[in-house]
Amino acid sequence: MYTGMRIGELSGLRWEDYDSVNVQFKIRRTVYRIKNTAYTPEHENSSKTVLCVGSPKTSTSMRDIPLPLSLQDDLRKRQKAPDIFILTGTKQCMEPRNIQKRYKSLLKQADLRYLNFHSLRHNFATLSIQNGSDYRTVAELLGHSSVNTTLNIYVHSNIDQKRKCLELLVDK
Repeated sequence: MYTGMRIGELSGLRWEDYDSVNVQFKIRRTVYRIKNTAYTPEHENSSKTVLCVGSPKTSTSMRDIPLPLSLQDDLRKRQKAPDIFILTGTKQCMEPRNIQKRYKSLLKQADLRYLNFHSLRHNFATLSIQNGSDYRTVAELLGHSSVNTTLNIYVHSNIDQKRKCLELLVDK
């Protein structure tokens, strides 16, 4: 929620991606599904898709995301070997669909309205801009090569912002 990471990037984080000196994550891989070319309906154990760990979408998706310094002590206590995935604590990554299921379950337990996991990226962008972050920084944190992508797709205005805009005109 506070990083703007894609679900596959979150799933792909290993401890080697955590820079404890600068308190940041280095996004260097993502987890995604592709069609299983070996799939045949006759084989009960074959899957239509396979999980892959690979490079992020674009070169700008490879980025460093600083974390709140308040997380530093907690992360140090949990830190494991470099090749261990952060979410699972093992050498196996967490399936992005399982992250979505856990997220959905947490929302239900908290009696909150369901929003898909990707909407957290939109909320991150919108709240960052509303709280005064500059457009370029938000675009870089999201891994966008263009500020236009961030502004046109991820940042959403709300009624309070629209009212504030109009009141600025009236007050002049």
